[in-house]
Amino acid sequence: MGRIKKALSNRWGAYTIAAIAGVVAYMILNNLPAVSAWLSSAMSVISPIIIGAIIAYLIDLLVVFF
Repeated sequence: MGRIKKALSNRWGAYTIAAIAGVVAYMILNNLPAVSAWLSSAMSVISPIIIGAIIAYLIDLLVVFF
């Protein structure tokens, strides 16, 4: 974390990080269909975990109540 602060305090470091962020944003927008397909497949893997956590939270509320 110290290296990032030091790089941002340097003018050229801040410009470099901004340029890299711009290139990454351009690449994401340029390949938007592939990125959205990847996010869709990632969500199909993660959604059962999220649903299970919600069900566990609701059941825990019932256990504490009774």
